[in-house]
Amino acid sequence: MAQFHFLQGNINHSARAQDLLLQSMAEWSIDVAVVAEPYFVPARVNWLGCADGLVAIIGGTLIDPSRGRGWVAAVSDGIAVVGTYFSPNKSLADFEGFLVELGAVVNRYHPRPVLVLGDHNAKSSAWGSPVTDSRGEVLEEWAVTTGLVVLNRGSEYTCVRQRGGSIVDVSFASPSVAGRVRDWRVAAEVETLSDHRYIRFDVSAQTANGRHPTTPINDGPRWALKNIDRELLEEAALVQSWIWESATDGLVDASARRRVYWWTDEIARLRVECVAARRRYTRYRRRRRRDPVEEGALYEVYRASKETLWLAIGDSKSRAREELLGSLDRDPWGRPYRWVRGKLRPWAPPVVQGMQPQLLEAVVSALFPERTGHVPPAMAQADGNEVNALRTEVREFREELMGRVDALEVRVNEVEEKIEQSVSPRLAELETTVSELKLQLNEREQESLLNDVQVSGVPETKGENPTQLLNFQDVKLGVSLDERDVVFVRNLKQYPLSTELHLAYTKLLM
Repeated sequence: MAQFHFLQGNINHSARAQDLLLQSMAEWSIDVAVVAEPYFVPARVNWLGCADGLVAIIGGTLIDPSRGRGWVAAVSDGIAVVGTYFSPNKSLADFEGFLVELGAVVNRYHPRPVLVLGDHNAKSSAWGSPVTDSRGEVLEEWAVTTGLVVLNRGSEYTCVRQRGGSIVDVSFASPSVAGRVRDWRVAAEVETLSDHRYIRFDVSAQTANGRHPTTPINDGPRWALKNIDRELLEEAALVQSWIWESATDGLVDASARRRVYWWTDEIARLRVECVAARRRYTRYRRRRRRDPVEEGALYEVYRASKETLWLAIGDSKSRAREELLGSLDRDPWGRPYRWVRGKLRPWAPPVVQGMQPQLLEAVVSALFPERTGHVPPAMAQADGNEVNALRTEVREFREELMGRVDALEVRVNEVEEKIEQSVSPRLAELETTVSELKLQLNEREQESLLNDVQVSGVPETKGENPTQLLNFQDVKLGVSLDERDVVFVRNLKQYPLSTELHLAYTKLLM
């Protein structure tokens, strides 16, 4: 019975945790993964992120997508998958509004089977949590109202930190698909480089009665047993047995197992050591009597193992990237070309690459046997006149096309000349007018600055202040003059005055 493999997790925006997630997907042949808090969502056809980048769906074929803030949905293999994430820092009212929107998404994909996978940061005994908070009560009531059932089994923590653990990653399913879910479990034996653990489960392609739940029985083409070639059938069965024997005998390299391009045996060993260090730490925490010093030492060992694994993944990716760039000069049409064109096999090399030459020859001979006495039909010879006629037609078409291009260029040149002829005189006239207006404006501005006032007949006394003398004159004349109105005051020339005139002017100022 065919099964679809699902993976659920939260990687806390960590780049290395996302790298390790992709390796786990390759190793376990995961069909669909829901990732909360991804490091980033690449622009690829098998990635689908929400509106704010808080959750993403990774799958082979994702159709009918929809997204919002904190949720993303798509259909894969006839199952609607909804990925969710809700921050613990938001209020309960915001969470209720989020669930209302999420309920509309679930109803949109009805009557398809629906899976709702995500981190809601809600605790409830309905999915194994030892305590139930207000957000968990709201989520539990929402699931019942929407018609979803909880897939969580047991009380294994999905989020483990130094202070303790919690169960906040929840899997919901509609009744039509819940009965097909197999082996739901928390992958506690795997290191994720995150404080959240992976959740894995399988969904069978058929129900218990043996019928596909969504696709009707297809009464399409069938094998015509009366026309079967028994000799070819026996040869094909023999070839299949050879393939299985070759795989059992180790003819296919074990290193060809599914993996990402940067995965190495050293990284696999470091991950095993990291898991062992975490087990020692978690086992010690289960004791009733614990020594804080020893507990801290075990945690430091676990933390150092995670850091070593984190650095090893980064170094391996850098080396693989440099190797890929270096291969551009050696083989530009090899792996770099296949990678850019999307033809690079991400999991394993072709099966025939690991076969021995003798076995490969036997397989090809069995699949494509030589038939004696068969003469292929002679192909009709091409008539020379037809070829010449075709060449002539192509040449005439090319000449006609070039003629049209030349005519188009002539018309464009004529239009440009007409535009230039009509615009140039008008443009010159406008430039002359602007120059004249600028000149007039400049002259008027200079005239407006000529506000000089000359006062004559004032006797000059040694050491007097011209500005103060001007202020006295304004007061006597009844003129209001502000200090800011006076820019500069100076004596132009000394005029000799008679004694009577000097006395009269002095009396005026007094």
